[in-house]
Amino acid sequence: MKIGYYLDRLTLCGETKAVGRQFAMLRDMGHEVLLFTGHVETGFDFGLKPIIVSGMSEIAAHGVQALVCTNMRDFRKTRACGCRSIMFHQASDLDRLREDHDLRKAEGRDGAIGRLFLGLKYALRRRSVRRHYRVRPVRWVSTPYLKKLFRDGYGQETALVRDYVDAGAYWSGGARSEGPRTVLCIGDSQVAHHNVGFVYESLRKLKAEHPFRLVRVSPRPIPASEAKLDLVDEFHVIESDAQMAALYREADVLVASYLAEGVGPMALEAMACRTLCMLSAIEPHQRYADPLPEQPAQFALFHDPRDPAALPSLLNRLFRQPQVFERVRDAGLQLSRFYAPAGTREDLRQALEMIEGRR
Repeated sequence: MKIGYYLDRLTLCGETKAVGRQFAMLRDMGHEVLLFTGHVETGFDFGLKPIIVSGMSEIAAHGVQALVCTNMRDFRKTRACGCRSIMFHQASDLDRLREDHDLRKAEGRDGAIGRLFLGLKYALRRRSVRRHYRVRPVRWVSTPYLKKLFRDGYGQETALVRDYVDAGAYWSGGARSEGPRTVLCIGDSQVAHHNVGFVYESLRKLKAEHPFRLVRVSPRPIPASEAKLDLVDEFHVIESDAQMAALYREADVLVASYLAEGVGPMALEAMACRTLCMLSAIEPHQRYADPLPEQPAQFALFHDPRDPAALPSLLNRLFRQPQVFERVRDAGLQLSRFYAPAGTREDLRQALEMIEGRR
């Protein structure tokens, strides 16, 4: 089968890392894979040279039989390409709409007219999303939680295509160097600048009490305003998996700085390096261990990036209780080993059978 992936803007995030890891796997299974994009905004090597397109007709000319998208905006455009469209979900668009609605409401639309306008706009967008979910039935999801959400919320069965991590490429088995704790703050400040700022505010208060190295990692170049901060000891722009593996191995704690980040490859990579993950407190993150035959101990800690008290409280506990560090690290390592390549390969095989109509 000739399979295309379409992302209007090719950036580096959990979604693109997840689909990027499917390229080589699908080729090994005998499929031809093409990556289409309108704009390249990252230098990260996904192992597949992107094809720049300006419209769906250019994609149709390549004769792809199935086209995979990772967000609702791109998904809607694919009607014009004339092939089966697949929505690969990392998170629920309804949850994103709800977060956007709550944020805008909190930013000052407190008057009756403002609330009415915002509520109406939110209701119309929600209806549009649900309509697309119902009329475009072919989709993949990355977690059992989302599979259950679509079954219960929309009455539709979806294919589960799990994220995966090659633990052997990350876990060295070595001990971390002695010295101050290292906290790795990962996130895209262009996507969620509010939450990156909230995390910085929380870490500044904590750093005054407990010395630690703060390493900031971003998928895009660091903004000049952020680069001036004396709070951060090192800045890095993500360029490769090998670079990230080295950073994870040096870090004691990974802090996800916005609500959509954490679940997926970046968290699995950190867990595979036995780095403790502090993920945003949304349900898909907390349910990430659902498919395990035996539920591990707490595999990550969860915080609301917008709550300035939550993060210092959790990190304070970790710095004072080393046994908590070890327990959560070990459970995270156990979780990462469940999400092995073999399981995803079988998921992809079954998902493609669903598309081809053999199931």
